Amino acid sequence: MQAAYVVGDLEASVSRWVDLFGAGPFYASGEIEFEYQYRGAPAHVRVSGAIGQYGDLQIELIQQHCERPSLYRDLAAGASDALHHMAILANDVDATARWYEEAGLSVASRMEFGGMRVAHIDARAALGFMVELMQEGEMASKMLALTRRSSLDWNGIDPLRNMNAALLEG
Repeated sequence: MQAAYVVGDLEASVSRWVDLFGAGPFYASGEIEFEYQYRGAPAHVRVSGAIGQYGDLQIELIQQHCERPSLYRDLAAGASDALHHMAILANDVDATARWYEEAGLSVASRMEFGGMRVAHIDARAALGFMVELMQEGEMASKMLALTRRSSLDWNGIDPLRNMNAALLEG
């Protein structure tokens, strides 16, 4: 459903995905700072991000703009431009997170965006990346539909767009 990468330069990464793979268009959120639960404790981080489409797969690119420890800095040796997580939809994020915990994995983070609950499961030891649980619902549906729909007849023009404006329109 979605593959997400932590990147060192968001605009350069969008350009690489567009130029090398024809992915896009991408919708950027701009730089935001948010609070969340990181490894069971309150935390905050400043990031920018963009989502786009590559075939049937949504691509998320995330750039961290602060030096704080975070789920995005959990990659080995602070790697950049590397796969961070694969996202799946979950009807009940908490119940699904408990299932992963019972399987021996830990919850790296919990957060909420636009009423959508999200948790990241640390599956790096088993899979080499985290698993993101996105709550099924209106926000997840809008984000997935936005990139899919706009990629179908995209002509390569305007590869980086404003996500907030696009979500309000759609």
